[in-house]
Amino acid sequence: MKTICAWCSVELSKLGPDTEWEQEVSHGMCELCSEKLCMENPAKMKEFLDKLEAPVLVIDSDGVALSCNEMAMQALNKPLDEVSGERGGDVMNCVFAKEPEGCGNTVHCKACTIRRLVMTTHETGRSTSKVPAYLYSPEQDDIRKIKFLLSTELVNSVVLLRLDSANPDDLMHLGSAIEDMKLMFESSSN
Repeated sequence: MKTICAWCSVELSKLGPDTEWEQEVSHGMCELCSEKLCMENPAKMKEFLDKLEAPVLVIDSDGVALSCNEMAMQALNKPLDEVSGERGGDVMNCVFAKEPEGCGNTVHCKACTIRRLVMTTHETGRSTSKVPAYLYSPEQDDIRKIKFLLSTELVNSVVLLRLDSANPDDLMHLGSAIEDMKLMFESSSN
């Protein structure tokens, strides 16, 4: 069986000896077409991401979210323009991202499972599946610990970060915590 790029038809791989499988064709995507799809055509990337059945963020090697799917926007209660270009901790409303050093630069970030998974996948190319991780999110006068099961996969130069919650109410809380923060900042500025 051989695999060809669905966009440009270049041969990606050939599996097995030359037998009857040689006539079988599967489709994938070459690196060049993938880069064009993901980086040069955000609408196509968003269309692809929206077909996934879980909240997914696209994270670059600096920990910055480039895009996400509709399910992630619903879970985060944020439109795409408040996700794209923002650091992961800011997107997910991590309480430590609000510290003066910012997301990725606090003492807490070095031990953050979410950050370590994404960065390790960037560095090694190894995917992860359903790794338990915690996010500390502000909740009015308190901090709530939200448990996730995270999966990562390197696709060319970006990591797809899948957010599965151990408790579905936690994903709903994530969006409401962000709204609470917005209200707190609006009321303090008046």
